[in-house]
Amino acid sequence: MSNVPPPNNPPSPYANQNQPPYQGQPPYQGQPQYGQPYGVPQQSKTSVAAILSLVSGLVFCIPGLSLLAIVLGIFGFVNSGKPGVSGRPLAIIGIILGIVVSIGWVGVGVFGYKFGSDLVAQVSAVGEAVPAMINNDPAKLKEFVADSITPQDITDFQQTVQGFGKFESINPGQFNANMIVPGHWSIRVTAKFEKDPSVPMYFEVKKNAQGKWQVSKLGTSSLR
Repeated sequence: MSNVPPPNNPPSPYANQNQPPYQGQPPYQGQPQYGQPYGVPQQSKTSVAAILSLVSGLVFCIPGLSLLAIVLGIFGFVNSGKPGVSGRPLAIIGIILGIVVSIGWVGVGVFGYKFGSDLVAQVSAVGEAVPAMINNDPAKLKEFVADSITPQDITDFQQTVQGFGKFESINPGQFNANMIVPGHWSIRVTAKFEKDPSVPMYFEVKKNAQGKWQVSKLGTSSLR
């Protein structure tokens, strides 16, 4: 049996580098810790056009804003489809309000036009009927005086106004009309005569079968 001692282990090449023991790698600073959200989500902004569309649609008392609400609503609807931009429901509501209000204003305009046209036609009928009754103009009497006015009514009217001299015109803008029933109105006007420039008169006017306004009643008692 050999008494040769075992060879010594060769020295490690890393033995003299004085490397500190492994302490563990610190956590990555950008990595969210457990239980926290992975970053902050981007906040969306509401489309300004959508907001203005809704406001314009709500302010229905000013004509023209309803059209602006529709235009802004379309812009807001398109913009709200972009990333980070919201407000599409506001734009849709603004467009709907704009359309509804626009239809309402169109209706008001049509009614106002018809109402104004009727008033002008009523005053015009009176302005044609008065000289026709004074001068006994058969063609004008047939056109502007209803059959409910009798020849005696016309004679009484002539006698009442003859003291004022020659008839000149109905004073524009000086009248008051009130609806009795649809198609039947009472109207007070002032007439200009040669001796008196402001004679108050009362009439009732009706639409005939052809849709034309005619004097249907004389209020001679209102003449002074």
